[in-house]
Amino acid sequence: MTASEGSGIGVAVLLVAVGFVLTTVHLVVQDRGRHAPPGRYAPERRVPPEGVSVLVAAHCAGMRARSTSAQLVDLVQRGALDLGRDDDGWWVEVRDVDGLDHVEGSFVTALVGVPASAGMRARVSRSDGALRHRVRTVQALVNDVVVRDGLRAVVPLPVHRWPLLAGLVALTLVAIRRVAEHPQTAFAVVSLAIMTVVVLLPPRHRWHALTDTGMAVREQVLGIDRFLTPGGWVSLVDPPAPPSPEQLRALLPWAVVVGLERHTAGVLPDDGPLKDFIAEFAARPTSDADSDHVPGDAWDRVATGGSPALHDGATYAKD
Repeated sequence: MTASEGSGIGVAVLLVAVGFVLTTVHLVVQDRGRHAPPGRYAPERRVPPEGVSVLVAAHCAGMRARSTSAQLVDLVQRGALDLGRDDDGWWVEVRDVDGLDHVEGSFVTALVGVPASAGMRARVSRSDGALRHRVRTVQALVNDVVVRDGLRAVVPLPVHRWPLLAGLVALTLVAIRRVAEHPQTAFAVVSLAIMTVVVLLPPRHRWHALTDTGMAVREQVLGIDRFLTPGGWVSLVDPPAPPSPEQLRALLPWAVVVGLERHTAGVLPDDGPLKDFIAEFAARPTSDADSDHVPGDAWDRVATGGSPALHDGATYAKD
């Protein structure tokens, strides 16, 4: 290798290194806002969120893994659905759809498979692939509703993207000129071209950060989690009154969302269908080692919606 060839390769490596730095800056900055902010204190809450469905509130709280089971429990408690089990398995029957919001109505329709009206009955089964698909559709609807209703806001693409792209294009042009003198440095052109494409392509999903309204819903759910957590009712300075059975019953769907329904024991009859349904369809982890990986609903985890990150919102096409 001549000194000229060595110099050419050295310049090519330098160009690739600079391009790598620019691409890394782009990826790091583009990733901002994609994760939950530092923990914020959420005061204990003894009442459920108002004005939002369980599915929407669970989405805002990043706790979607069991939200469909929790939504069904909520609708049964409110009298919109009847739930039961016979020799053929679990069934739901529509009682009253008046007063349900768009998401809740869509969820009931997903359960029965057709636009719901009083008296309709349908089976709820772990192995029902069509049901899983319909539930996924409802969770996709939730992704859009949270943006439409102002719980999430579209975050604009970072302006740094274009200067970085211009820098990579300039580096690529310089590398192309070097290839004319040193063909062995063609790797630099290929590498820089790939980096340019990485920066040029738009992200698959736009960011949808929680608004103040969405954060308030999130903190309401976290407050219920704090209230139901063992020891959350104890205060040496001003001990609160213990929760009443009525309070615990009202929080049962939310206890399912946060995975603490075992701390609402005694509010449901031992032979009641809800208790058996929760035990079967929203099973808890079998060991403490799995406590951070709560199983998804019986219609499988992928059906219950995307990432727990706070940017998880509407699809890119909807922006």
